[in-house]
Amino acid sequence: MATLDDGARTPSLPSPLRNPCPPGVGAPALANEGGGAMHSRGRLGWIASLVILSAAAFLSPPRPARADLPNLPLFGPFPIITSFSPTSGLPGTVVTINGTNFTGVIRVDFGGGSAAYTVVSATQIQATVPDDALSGPIVVATSNGGSGSSGANFFVGLGAVITGISPTSGPAGTLVTITGRHLANVYMVAFHGTSAPFTVVNDGEIDATVPLGATSGPVTVSYSVGEATSDQVFTVPGPLITQLSPTAGTVGNPVTITGQNFTGTTSVRFNGTTANFTVMDDTQITTTVPVFATTGFVTVTNPNGTGTSAQTFTILGPNVTQLSPTAGTVGTPVTITGQFFTGTTGVRFNGTAATFTVVNDGQITTTVPAGATTGLVTVTNPSGTGASAQPFTLLVPRITQLNPTAGTVGTPVTITGQYFTGATRVAFNVTTATATVVNDGQITTTVPAGATTGFVTVTTPSGTG
Repeated sequence: MATLDDGARTPSLPSPLRNPCPPGVGAPALANEGGGAMHSRGRLGWIASLVILSAAAFLSPPRPARADLPNLPLFGPFPIITSFSPTSGLPGTVVTINGTNFTGVIRVDFGGGSAAYTVVSATQIQATVPDDALSGPIVVATSNGGSGSSGANFFVGLGAVITGISPTSGPAGTLVTITGRHLANVYMVAFHGTSAPFTVVNDGEIDATVPLGATSGPVTVSYSVGEATSDQVFTVPGPLITQLSPTAGTVGNPVTITGQNFTGTTSVRFNGTTANFTVMDDTQITTTVPVFATTGFVTVTNPNGTGTSAQTFTILGPNVTQLSPTAGTVGTPVTITGQFFTGTTGVRFNGTAATFTVVNDGQITTTVPAGATTGLVTVTNPSGTGASAQPFTLLVPRITQLNPTAGTVGTPVTITGQYFTGATRVAFNVTTATATVVNDGQITTTVPAGATTGFVTVTTPSGTG
């Protein structure tokens, strides 16, 4: 009988059945038990093996086909790429690929182009960028059917490099020259993250303008799959105040601050007191004098620093120039004349609070309060306190005559003098008597029981005389 080596008698198998085993798994032996020609019993065993293997082949789940990698069974662990260097280069550039599970690597691709490579260890591969490489991720395939792709793209070509910036400081609007290599394909320039207008002069130079809102930091240029950052820091100067208008005022007065580098301002302060403000543009801020502001410097702060005015801003507190009248009793109406009375919160007669009305910025009307004593009159508003130059004299009762000057209990007495209006008590040597205020200059009374020889006194809310 012919053996399986006899080509004429070897069964013709469909191609899927010629080697139904997975790669690396040998087909079952077709020799007979003694190593010689197979007899009919051996042929039956061979046929049975083919049936089993064929069933296994047809019942196995299909693996997705890949045009770029061998069709391999999927058994982990799979390769993982964690980094590679350099990140760009021309064909022929040697790239170091770092990661894990590189044992059994069968292919390294650069954008679909198969590269020559050397597996240095299970965590490193040295690969050469192939001539047909395209920009994109690097893919490593292993014999267990797995593959790993880099998270970042490899740029086929020469990546941009910044070698210098000039000048290294300046406000918004400053023209900055960026020098380097491979700058022709740059599509964005940023100063510490803020995009800037620019012009590519040539492959080694870019002219960029410092944008509004830029802050101090490195300069970056972006190209198709990456970016380059300057080693030098570009410094954007902080705010510069050149003028305050006006340079004095009261709380609530509008103030215009002129200067430079105001974009991005986060704070305006009057001698440390925070104010509301509006940034009109990079050179002007409008604000108002805040409550509790005091005389001192004005500051403007933004992310690049703080600028301070050269001149102080003077807070104009109330200025009392005249009192009319300058003397009176409790309840006497008084007119206060001066400046900066708007927003007045208090009027006091030698410390005693009085009711008042602000007629305008230059005039207040008030009345002498009960309990007032001779002294200065003060006016207070959020800008401060102003005091009168002259004191207000409180007019207490003044007795000029008693008629008669002697008598018994019940004797009528006429008291003559001044400032008797509002009298609340008449006493004969401390003994209280009944009395009638006839007018501001006269009181009638009678000597009370229990009175003793001594002085007669008249008391009003203004005092005792």
